[in-house]
Parts: sequence; structure tokens; C-alpha cells
Amino acid sequence: MTTILNISTASVPEQRKALIAIEREIKELHRDWSYYDEVPARVIHLLKRRKYILNNMFNPSDEAMRHFNRVNATLATLSERLDERADALRQTASLWLTEFDQEIRFKACIEFDADLECDIETARPVINLSDNGWYGSDFEYMINLLAELYELNEHSEIISFVDYIVPIKKSPNKYSANRQKSPEEEAWQKALFARWLAFKTDKPCDNCNEFGSHYPFNGRPEFRNIKITKAVHILCKHKMYAIPDVLRMNCFRSGIHISIENLRTQKDRIIK
Repeated sequence: MTTILNISTASVPEQRKALIAIEREIKELHRDWSYYDEVPARVIHLLKRRKYILNNMFNPSDEAMRHFNRVNATLATLSERLDERADALRQTASLWLTEFDQEIRFKACIEFDADLECDIETARPVINLSDNGWYGSDFEYMINLLAELYELNEHSEIISFVDYIVPIKKSPNKYSANRQKSPEEEAWQKALFARWLAFKTDKPCDNCNEFGSHYPFNGRPEFRNIKITKAVHILCKHKMYAIPDVLRMNCFRSGIHISIENLRTQKDRIIK
């Protein structure tokens, strides 16, 4: 069992010693639970404690800030591309459904599932930096463990949003894409895009205080002129990764999965 330490007043050697003890206990507990078991509350407590110590120990060296900026820029680019591709697919699918001949009573539903996540299946998922020994953390083991725990709880993604679109009821002989839309159609389109935009990756987190004492970037001059992307914000604020963990993450993956359902009754005519 690890001892309680006042991190705010502890020296770096004392914090390092506490961190090593915490990770040792986590590894011991990890050996005793199955992948399909519920994660012990003690492990969650230790992981949060580990994050707090690592953030307090964070050393903004040139190497560390260089890697942080790379991760921040990579996640910003992936987030922007995810938004752009999702919006493009959204508009194409919406037009495709609204222009279908409703006289055939073709019923379709398209589901979009977009996500951005850390990929630990690559050959080198975690980068070793020169100050690994200064922290004393087994970064590769712990980052992989955290990814395993989030996957176990079906929260492996950093950013994820799901949406559905369905066709509206239209009058016969009004299928031209160039014609003026009715008030009903305009309202329907606005409602669809409002719901979609609510999940965009640049939307601020709801009820999230970025200036509180527990926000990891608060009061740190090295981050004053850096725009923290939402993905990094989520990793460091809402998940149990510390800043030194994030800047060692080497590979990220984004994707959009689309599924189309066709619904028909016995009375519906078959489309050939």
C-alpha cells in the first residue's frame, strides 16, 4: 500500500519515489484482475494519483515542449479533417435521401460513427524521451494499461460522435435539387445540421472549467501561447493521462464508419 504524500510541498525525489510505489502497486493489482472484470476502485484511485504527481513533476524542457507541440498539432489536424470529411459525407447523404422518390416508399436510415483515438497497436506506440529516468515512470506500460482500461469500458476514443439522418416526406414530382425548398424542408435541414454541428470536435466541453485549480495547463507559462486542441484537452483533463504521457504518444487514428439501413414492409414495392 502506497503512503500518502503532500505533493504540493514534496521534493522531486519524494514525488518520484511515490510515483514508483504507485505504479508498482498498480502492476501488482493488474496481475490479479481479468480483462473482463470490473476495474478495481483502488486502481482508479492510484491512476488519478499518478496523473496528479506526473503533472506536478512536469519539466517543460525543449525536448518535452517540442514533442507536446507535435502531438497537439497532429491531433488538431486529425480533428479538423474528421470534421471536414464528416460534414462532406453528411451533406452528400442528406441530399441523397431527400431526393429519393417517396412514391416508392423507400425507407432508409444512415448512421455516422466518427472517432479519433490513440493507436497502441502500432510497432512503436510510445516514444522514449531522455527524461524518462527523471520521472521514474514506466510510461510504455502505463499508457498501454490506460488504453486497455478505456477500451474495456468502451471509451477508447478521444473524440467520438454518432448521428443519424432519415428522409423527409415529400410531395410527388418535386425531386429537383435546384428547386426552392419548402419551409418544412428548410426547417428539417437546419435541425439536422444543428444536431450534427453540436458534436463537432471544436465545440467546447460542456460545464468544463479551464481555469480551475485542477486544470493541468492552468498557471503554466510554457502553455500560455499554445492553443490547446480539444483532443489534448480531453486526454489531460477528462481522462487519466498526464501531460508527460500525452507527449509520448506516437500514433493516432481517426475514422468515419457509415452504415445504411433499408426498411420495407410487405406492401412496399421492391426497388430494382
